[in-house]
Amino acid sequence: MARNRLSRSRRNKRYTELDFRLPEALLRLDWSPDQIVGYLRGRGYPTMSHELIYQYVWNDKTFGGTLWKHLRQSTKKRRKRHNSKDSRGRLAAKRHITERPANAEHRKEPGHWEIDTVVGRGTKHCIVTLVDRMTGYTFIGQMGDRTSESLNVRMSKIMTRSDLPFKTITADNGTEFHGYAQLEKKS
Repeated sequence: MARNRLSRSRRNKRYTELDFRLPEALLRLDWSPDQIVGYLRGRGYPTMSHELIYQYVWNDKTFGGTLWKHLRQSTKKRRKRHNSKDSRGRLAAKRHITERPANAEHRKEPGHWEIDTVVGRGTKHCIVTLVDRMTGYTFIGQMGDRTSESLNVRMSKIMTRSDLPFKTITADNGTEFHGYAQLEKKS
């Protein structure tokens, strides 16, 4: 009984090059992997997922193929989610969000800020946004690129021109925020 279940398992599926001939032909006609899966299901072909078709396409690209050029959004290969490392780097001495003061957490007083950056499409230019957690007051500044140096220059200008207090600033894990120690020394 267990062997029967195992043989029917999706993990036991093995596809041959022959199984991929029709999906490959449809990809070359600029069909999306989702469209291909729907087409195959309705005609009795071996069932496969859109994710399997994407994996086939990226594997083809690895070996010099051109199937990836027929994808509608062929700019970036999607990164694996499981067991993968973040390539942006880690900041060794960063503070954890649980160390944020209670007044900042409960929005009891002004001066506790959240910061983030937004990158324009197709460009390296970006903006930095600072939002006060209590009042919602927002600063927006333009930066030439998304580096910690550019961010620190822009932040220094914002902090010196503002009459509002800067008690804490909470940031995400982006590499542009890795220079926070230099910013703390200036303020």
